[in-house]
Amino acid sequence: MSDKISPHIYAMYEWSWVFSDFLGTAYGYHINGYDVNISCPYGSKPFFYFLDNIKQEKLTQDCYYTRTDHSTNSVYRKDFNPKDAWGDIWTMPPIKQYYQKDNPINNQKPILVVNNKHTMEWYKKPYNFLDLGVLKSIFSLFGDKYDIYYIRHNKEFHLDDFDGYHDNVDTVPFGDYDLIENEFPNVVTIYDFMKDYNLDYNESQCVIMSKSDKHISVSGGNAVLSSLFSKDNVIYTHPNDWKNTAVTRGIWHTDSWLSLLNNSAIYGVNDFHDLVGLCEDMWL
Repeated sequence: MSDKISPHIYAMYEWSWVFSDFLGTAYGYHINGYDVNISCPYGSKPFFYFLDNIKQEKLTQDCYYTRTDHSTNSVYRKDFNPKDAWGDIWTMPPIKQYYQKDNPINNQKPILVVNNKHTMEWYKKPYNFLDLGVLKSIFSLFGDKYDIYYIRHNKEFHLDDFDGYHDNVDTVPFGDYDLIENEFPNVVTIYDFMKDYNLDYNESQCVIMSKSDKHISVSGGNAVLSSLFSKDNVIYTHPNDWKNTAVTRGIWHTDSWLSLLNNSAIYGVNDFHDLVGLCEDMWL
């Protein structure tokens, strides 16, 4: 055991900051020889793969980010600087390279990952998600050239409270998995993958995303997670969500600081037509 003890890292906040602040802080202490002591949400182990012992706990509704002000003058700014906020110790782990090793996916075509969500936002309703129409467009347009993997947590698929995924925000079914089953059977869902390889949800996310340089995501935690693995990450943000909250945050805009997570190219869009057109121009 190291004689260098890091401060206790209490990473019990929103997933966006588990993936950015606390992951980078923990890895920075780890590579500098500290014995890292961390508390984090259930399902975090695949992201903190470099730590032998972590304490996993249940998120609650009052688990919100407090280390950096939520205002537009800080973490949500387009030009936010992680080291200015979180210290020079902050260093992102090579998570993409780690999960590329011994990866079971033997793809014949390049992989495109669509990481969607459909959750209650601001206690209101889902806003920031890829709807069935744009999913049809993506699957139809890219299905011949790419192996498409689709990720979205669906609580209806689980018989227990813990499957390697945990959040304090409810997911809301909306017919995406029925669409894939009935019209796009060649699209591989995360639940297909979990069943085939006997992996839990978050480990499956890491394994799948590590095999792809091209990701489509939506503003929120999965856009941050996708930025850890992508080379191109196209982020959709609803143009008129509750109080225009998400769309005014520079973090989800083109060339935002999320590029620092994996030297990724970040593209922010607010229109489904623009999203499909941009992806077509870059990837076909």
